[in-house]
Amino acid sequence: MAAKYQLFRNPRSLLKENREELLYPRIVRNRIIRLEEIANRISASSSFTPGDVLGVWEALKGEILNALEEGNRVELEGLGGFYPVLKCRDVTDPKEIRAESIRFSKVAFSPAPVLHRKLSTMQLERAEGYPKRQELTPSRTAAGTDPGIPASS
Repeated sequence: MAAKYQLFRNPRSLLKENREELLYPRIVRNRIIRLEEIANRISASSSFTPGDVLGVWEALKGEILNALEEGNRVELEGLGGFYPVLKCRDVTDPKEIRAESIRFSKVAFSPAPVLHRKLSTMQLERAEGYPKRQELTPSRTAAGTDPGIPASS
């Protein structure tokens, strides 16, 4: 089955002088696949029960969390790596900041090369009939005619 996409306007492309507004594609998320469904799919194609899959997931999740809390990168072969990202207030001198002022920001994900290669050949088709966040009509694409795009000054 092909993944569906829609095209959206990129208002940032208008920030450069004498540049036409650019479009970019975005995947239309069909639905959310939850762990229970994944466990059932694995169970249907293997000797593992859904409970086995969920049990392994709980143990794996705990180990990944522990590794991230220790500042480690977690590599799941064939999938990719997860690593913690930090944040702090703006500083120019290392003496201006202490460990207590540095906070966790997010967990970043870097796909494995094999995952990237596999997804680079995914089948795509343009989505029809999905609600659009931004319409792509000629009357709205010129700078200054769309409330979401500022007019050139």
